[in-house]
Amino acid sequence: MSQTTNVALWTSVEQLRTHHADWDDLWHRSSTVSPAARAEPLAVWLSHFARAESFRAIVVDDGTKLIAALPLLLNRRWRCVPFGRLPSNDWSSAGELLLDSASAIPLAVERLIEATRRLKCVGVKLDKINPRSATWKPLFKRMDEQEMVCRMRRVARVGCVKIADSWEAYEASRSRNHRQQMRKHLRRIREQGDLELRIVKQFDVAEIETLLRRGFEVEDRSWKGDAGTAVLRSAGIFEFFCQQARALAQRDHLWLVFLELSGRPIAFEYGWYSKDTYFSPKVGYDADYARYSPGQLLRYEMLKQFHETAGPASVDFWGPLTPATERWTTHSYPVVDSMMMPYGAAARMTRRLGNNMAKVRRVFTTTSRHMLEAFPVGSTAPVTDRS
Repeated sequence: MSQTTNVALWTSVEQLRTHHADWDDLWHRSSTVSPAARAEPLAVWLSHFARAESFRAIVVDDGTKLIAALPLLLNRRWRCVPFGRLPSNDWSSAGELLLDSASAIPLAVERLIEATRRLKCVGVKLDKINPRSATWKPLFKRMDEQEMVCRMRRVARVGCVKIADSWEAYEASRSRNHRQQMRKHLRRIREQGDLELRIVKQFDVAEIETLLRRGFEVEDRSWKGDAGTAVLRSAGIFEFFCQQARALAQRDHLWLVFLELSGRPIAFEYGWYSKDTYFSPKVGYDADYARYSPGQLLRYEMLKQFHETAGPASVDFWGPLTPATERWTTHSYPVVDSMMMPYGAAARMTRRLGNNMAKVRRVFTTTSRHMLEAFPVGSTAPVTDRS
């Protein structure tokens, strides 16, 4: 790559859509796997969840193509302190850092960091990211060298399944108790009717809303419906997923998975597929069949199909590791919340303050432990006779 680079700041969703081909070309060349980071799914998320004037995208090009891009939202904390953050929320992730894997990554990263100062933000929140990924790792390395990262807190691990060996070998690697439970549930539910896994990958645009409603009605029949947190119980959220699904389906990234009992869906998964990876952003099941663990049976049948056919090379559960996903996981990766401080002096001051506070906490913890060892609970301190 030429050492000549240009940095631009996009300030509207319209710019993103106008240059969608350049953005998606960079996505293809990057190691970022999530299809939600492509231009149109990102634009859908922004249009639905973000204020139009809050969007900023730092883009770096080498004169011929984009080599780096970082989408952000500008917000204010405590109504006066400007902060940037990645576009994401509890309903769906969206934009991520994009880096051209074949370009001079250190130079691209350096230009990105320099450009964050143009945002005039006190800090930029990078939440729910994998610091070990090939995309984020060089950015964190450079920020650490400049003493810019002042906070990094692990919030979860995300489980994955590597689809490599035969189904028999994979199933044998699971716990004996889990295998027995799955076989018992399969035997008992098949006594109730014909069980079928249906994965819809090709769509007519007109049928997407109907299929999504059929799927999210399954989720609504679970505990989420009673709690009021199901997609169909949340204002405007079903419309968002319809728009996102249409954007993903245009590039063959949308998979809708149904586990059906005699034609009735009893479990549903809203899935994404890209770069040989299947993602599991949302799953739901019919509570009337809870005794058969239909959500787990869906995973069982789906993973079996992936192993026995030319399916994805890996599955990413795309959420915090739970007992339900840990049973299937072959490996996992960390997810962290981080804060970068664009201004060196402020970053160093904040980091030193944080380090000093951490030292105070460690001293306090050590002193408290020694005191408890010296005076266990229920004991009394020695009394000196002063008479």
